[in-house]
Amino acid sequence: MIGKYPVILLATLFVGGTWQTHAACNSNIIPDAPDERYADHLDGTVSDSQTGLMWTKCPGGLTGNDCSVGTETLYTLSDALRTAKNINDGGGFAGYTDWRVPNINELASLVEHQCVQPAINLNVFPATLPASKYWSSSHSVNDQNWFLDFRLGAVNIFTNSENTLSVRLVRGGP
Repeated sequence: MIGKYPVILLATLFVGGTWQTHAACNSNIIPDAPDERYADHLDGTVSDSQTGLMWTKCPGGLTGNDCSVGTETLYTLSDALRTAKNINDGGGFAGYTDWRVPNINELASLVEHQCVQPAINLNVFPATLPASKYWSSSHSVNDQNWFLDFRLGAVNIFTNSENTLSVRLVRGGP
């Protein structure tokens, strides 16, 4: 205890020598998704040098270099899959027509284990809300739908694909 406040509480609020207003990042943990891993193409896309994937910088419904234009759209899984198809059929985005909803492993590659709420690099993906949940295109053996909760960087499943979640599209990969 320091005064009347437990030390654990202070460590949670005061991280890396600064007060955190967004993601809480622990500077004692080596980042696994540092800024230099990504290339921002300044056209709404970001490439990941570790995975070879290209991502939309902003979640669906948002645009701009800091993703501050528009309103984030939440999708059912079928709407998310249809949106990717419609973007491709409509001429694409940033010059590419092979965008898709990522599988769960691709989506999990964005998790920054150094941070929570959200567990993602906010310098690269600035509009990821602390409690954001994102659809993946992966299904479990029971035909349940996998999603990633960026609050803590956790993978989880929904039995109902009519839930509405955020979407970040991807292209490339094996």
